Amino acid sequence: TLSPTATRISQASLGGSGLFGKINEHLNPFRTRHALYQSGLPLYDLKIKPSEYRKILQIVEEAKRRGTLTDDLKRWAKAKFIYNGTTRNVKIRVRGDTAVHWSGERKSWRIRFPKNHPLDGQREINLILPTDGKGIYERFTNAVFRRLGMMTLRDGYAVLRINGIPQGVYYQTEHWDEALLAHHQRPIGTVFANPRCGLELGSFRDQIADADEAAWRALQALLDYEINPIPGNFQAALAVTDIEDYLRFVAGTTLFSSDHTSFTTDNHKLYFDPSHGQFFRIPWDIEPKRLDTVQRFEMEGWHATFDVFARWPMSRFRIAVIRNDEYRLRRNRMLWDLVGDGSMLELFDATYEDLDLALWCDVMAGDRTRMHLDAFRQVVQRNTRIIRKSLTHRQAELRIRHEQPDLTSLQFAVNCMSGIVVRNIHLQGGEPRTVYNLFRDVNGNAQLDADDSLVGFAAADAEGNARFERLTECMLPEMGLDENYPAYVYQPGGTGDRYKIKPMRTVLYPRTARFNYFLTRPIEEPGTPAPTWPSITVEAVNAVTDVPLTDQDLHVRTHSTESSFEPARRYKSREQFLAGHPQFTAHPAGAEKHTVVLTSRAHLLNDTIVVPQGLTLEIAAGAQLRMGPGASLVCFGPIRAVGSPEAPIRILPATQQPWGTFAAVRPGSESLFRHVHITGGNGATVEGILFTAA
Repeated sequence: TLSPTATRISQASLGGSGLFGKINEHLNPFRTRHALYQSGLPLYDLKIKPSEYRKILQIVEEAKRRGTLTDDLKRWAKAKFIYNGTTRNVKIRVRGDTAVHWSGERKSWRIRFPKNHPLDGQREINLILPTDGKGIYERFTNAVFRRLGMMTLRDGYAVLRINGIPQGVYYQTEHWDEALLAHHQRPIGTVFANPRCGLELGSFRDQIADADEAAWRALQALLDYEINPIPGNFQAALAVTDIEDYLRFVAGTTLFSSDHTSFTTDNHKLYFDPSHGQFFRIPWDIEPKRLDTVQRFEMEGWHATFDVFARWPMSRFRIAVIRNDEYRLRRNRMLWDLVGDGSMLELFDATYEDLDLALWCDVMAGDRTRMHLDAFRQVVQRNTRIIRKSLTHRQAELRIRHEQPDLTSLQFAVNCMSGIVVRNIHLQGGEPRTVYNLFRDVNGNAQLDADDSLVGFAAADAEGNARFERLTECMLPEMGLDENYPAYVYQPGGTGDRYKIKPMRTVLYPRTARFNYFLTRPIEEPGTPAPTWPSITVEAVNAVTDVPLTDQDLHVRTHSTESSFEPARRYKSREQFLAGHPQFTAHPAGAEKHTVVLTSRAHLLNDTIVVPQGLTLEIAAGAQLRMGPGASLVCFGPIRAVGSPEAPIRILPATQQPWGTFAAVRPGSESLFRHVHITGGNGATVEGILFTAA
């Protein structure tokens, strides 16, 4: 049973899980302390005199009485530290504010080495019980943040003996001191922590080095935005923040669904680099947890958002950064680099590969440590799957509307987390050698006007095909914000989907954003039939993953002015209606305040016109209504169209193409028609109402 090889074979072949695994852990003779020493982890020996150890026990008893290890109890004792045949005189004390670190037989320790004899360049180290979450989670969270390119504490695992008595496996991490900065080749500067969890300078303390005036003023800039989130303060907070480093921090804490590092906690570590004049974040005490899948009407679907803080409020600065399109896109691409290739669990297993045998052999820790590790792996797997699902969701919608013979509008509606990038727009089957112009709706009013910018132009070939290529606009959703509300949280179950009410501090979620483009072509000569618009197809990709959108991802709906739907226009006042339709005039008799008139002359109506409800339309004898292709005249009030044999009223097509319909809908009182001649109409759909004839 002293053979490490036999122990490894026994653990690998008989380890297992479930009931058999439990029996094996308790009865397997190869699971010994000797195997723990041969596990490959560093073996540290502490030699403490009885008088010094009694000092430690007295401190622990007082901490138990108070319920926490207060600063005045953080007193040092003398000891000898033996590693690799070298003995160092060190100082030790128990560490950790909460009782889980020191109330049991095994304790967490802080060890201070002599200045002239550090351990691997580290003046102080912490040995933390891995039964505490920090002792398990931090190893992998640090590995992820290192992959993102952030500063992290050096860490690992070791086996500890005190006066020859095995203490089992410990998580080892360096302390906040100058060696940390030297290892990352950073200049000496302060690290701010927030032990009082407030938004005043007095809530913060400086570690490693005393903060100078510049560091305190930079910290004040961050606090100013938290207290008064106005644009000027946001720019100041950005100026003192390395934004690329901050986006890495946001990406990592998003993956781990960690609000334990909220700005108003002691775990939000801010290193002020005097060579940059900016803050960098150092990940610490991440405390990962499962992503809550929030179900809301605004974001139907369990993968809609992953920006959820359940316990602590999200800082105003983080909210502003996530709601900024550029920064959110960069953060999401960092997340995709982490979860896109499916290697997250491989990294997890590699991170703890050297620990598996040691934990199995650590009889002092019992089963809790390995259970924590297995549960943590499930959290990583779940969060990775949810974020990947959200980022690969590509659904968007394109509405193509043929407004006029020379104008077509394209409106993209996007509410997926990643957004889309339109690469190419194809026109097929149009008139040969027609030149098309593509405009971008800059002012967002959904109308082509002088403020809109020309994106490009394309000439159709002999077959009538044209192509706009290498378009680059990234279309991202808006980010809605909700704070302090009861949310529906999805809980899968064997008997079906379930939901529970859970209070959430902060949730950011995608809301639909619309982007408008306009296609124009030369105006046809009056009186000639307008050619049909070519068919339009769009090539677009996911803005984060760069994966092309399929027909199922981008839903295309094409509308024509022949199918008019603008419900609000039926409620306009007479003045609003007359201002938009100069062909109509007010009734010359002042008493007819609710009547509009088409006088006894020729009128060209190229577009569908809706006369609002409450107005009466009067058409004078001898009037001619020349209707453009697809144009209709629909009244939500009564009509008086009284012609005579000598001066009939005529409604006829303006071109060889048919027009739509002439109708009264729910007029409210009697309509009157005499000597009205109607020809060339074809029916239409107006305001969702189907008219089957002229």
